[in-house]
Formats: sequence, structure tokens, C-alpha cells
Amino acid sequence: MRSVDSVTSGTIPKKERAGPPRRILYALGPGDVVHAYREWRAGREFTAETSITYSSQFFDYCRQTGTEAFAVSSHPRKEVVRDGRFVVENRPKRFANAGGALYHLSQLHYAASILWTALRHRPGAVIVDSGTTHWFLLAPLRIAGIPVIASMHNVLWAPGFPPSQTARRLLLWLAGWFWRHVAQATLCVSPECERQVHTIAGKPRGRVFQHRAQFRPSLFESVAPRPPHGLRPFRVLFVGRVEENKGVFDLVAMANRLNASFPGQFEWHVCGHGSASPELARQVHARGLDEVVFLLGKLDQGPLRDEYGWAHLLVVPTRSDIGEGFSMVAAEAVLAGRPVVSSRVTPAIDVLGDAFVAAQPDDVESYVAAIRRLAEDRTEYA
Repeated sequence: MRSVDSVTSGTIPKKERAGPPRRILYALGPGDVVHAYREWRAGREFTAETSITYSSQFFDYCRQTGTEAFAVSSHPRKEVVRDGRFVVENRPKRFANAGGALYHLSQLHYAASILWTALRHRPGAVIVDSGTTHWFLLAPLRIAGIPVIASMHNVLWAPGFPPSQTARRLLLWLAGWFWRHVAQATLCVSPECERQVHTIAGKPRGRVFQHRAQFRPSLFESVAPRPPHGLRPFRVLFVGRVEENKGVFDLVAMANRLNASFPGQFEWHVCGHGSASPELARQVHARGLDEVVFLLGKLDQGPLRDEYGWAHLLVVPTRSDIGEGFSMVAAEAVLAGRPVVSSRVTPAIDVLGDAFVAAQPDDVESYVAAIRRLAEDRTEYA
């Protein structure tokens, strides 16, 4: 994580500048920050993730600088831990999965809770992850003289698919106003996130930085070399949340098409869990793919490292109705020496370069063709 000291100095008028904050409020996403804190506090590696968690980097910074920390996530299990300079809270978001007016009411309610916490504790800076609330609702923090740092883990729209609905276009206009007048700095996980901030804001008020996820080299140094290209069945790996917008049902369609044309020549492992897991299992069975597509559930670091070692390639069939900021699993695959088949809606192509094999978004046939090329062409696979 970029030093908060460098971010808060920024390109802000001198009269608004101050030294490094000594109390920070960090509004994270929906992860279980209380559990992450306990693992960090005990000196244990958080094995549910392959990357070094952003929360642990934040805790490290606060410990090293003597900064008071208030970390809040929207995880549904409500809990608060108070431990010296650290206050860590899972604060569930009401109507988190609602649509329509209830969704916007949920965003307003959560913004109000973050604002109330900030006004009570008067932090020197508030860091807010994308997805926490509508950006423009954080404007009262500027009035209160509390710097706001936007942390962009998601794009504002899927690349190539700008929103057409009036409500979403209005929210983007309001977000642009937030970046022009409120945000003191912005942290972006990918070039696409930065491009979109500049697209809607024109000239943001504060500086915009890019950063990347951090990984421990030791995790990937022990990954097995690629299996021989000619080994059959050809091994395709999926890692991530099992959700429709992650393309898991497209993956079943890919497996079905390839198995129909080349029986027994392709094997698929799905590592992850989510709300679509039961339906995914049903579709795999209904299409007679039980010996072709294997559903392994969510894996910790060790077993997941073995799966990367097993695979010829990773497929990331994320669909265009999700705003993913950067595909962590795509980065993991490249660190493990595996090519990645995905599309432009996965904002990783700018970073991964030649290791990224592009298919067309939401197009099963395009993914099938890309996987076939890698399986059949040793030169392209290399």
C-alpha cells in the first residue's frame, strides 16, 4: 500500500496541507476485517488469500508509525474489536443485496454511518474503498475539513461497456463532481481505473496514483513447472467467486462444446465458492460433465498453489455486467507461469501484456477458440 504520508501531502493548496495523519479511518469492502485483524495481530498469514491483504498492509503502516486506526468493513457478521490504538469493526450494510430504491437507501445509510464515525473520531484522513457507498455522499467530509482518499478496487464501468441507463449516468456525473471537488487523492489498482477517473472528472482535485497487489514470492516459487504441452487432457483452471457475473455458466458451456468436439481432451477445475455454486453443480451434472468439470470449492494457499501447478492455463470469463478493477487471479496465474484467457472487461491486459490471451467479452465461442489455439499450437502456448 502506498504510504498515506505521501498521499495526504498531494497537490493540495498549502493552506489545506498538514503533516501525516495520526488517526485514520479506513472503510473497507465486505471482507471480514475483524478476522483479518486477529490473524495479523497473532502474526499468522491470512491463508484464505494468496495476496498480502490491504488490511494487513494498513495495520502494518499504523503500527510502524504509531497511528491510531479505525477500520470498518461491511461484513454481515457484526463485531467490534478494541485493541489499544486499533478499533476494528464489521459493520453490516442494511439491504446490501437489495435493488432499486432500497439499494440507494442502503448506500445513503452506510455513508451516514461512516460520516458519523468520522465526525466523532476526527481522523486526519478517511480512506474509502470503492463499493462502500456512492462517492458524492462523502462530500460532508470536505466541509468538515477531513481529507478523503478514494481507493479504487473496481472500475466505474466494464471497459467497453459504458452505462446507458439514466440513473447510472447521473451517478457517474456526481462521482465526477466528487473527484473534482472532494477527493484529496485516489489510489487505483489498474490503469483502467485511473483512465476512468480522469474520464469522468476531467482534472481531479487531488493526485491519482496507481498501485498493485503485493504477493509473497515464496508462494509461487514452489509452484510446479507447466505440464508438458502435449499432455492430455489439457488442463484448464478457474479460480474465483462462483457467481454468474464471473462467467461460471459460460465456463460450463465452453467445457460442453470442447468435450462434444474432443471427448476427454480437456479437463476443468473450478476453485471457489459463491451463491451460484448449487446451480453450477446442477448444470455440470445435467450436461454429463461430472468427469470433465471438477468443482473443488474455495481453497487455501497450499492446495491452490498445487492447482496452479496442475494447470496448463487459467480462464477468467468475467462478464460485462461486473466492474472488476483488476483480476488478482490473473496476476497469480502469471506469477505461476501460466497464460490467462480473458477479455477486455478484465482490466489486466495493460499490466500482463503477452501473458494475456484476449477473447471477446460474453462470447463462449471466442473463449473456446482461444483455448483451442493454446491447446493445439505449441508455439502460441509457449
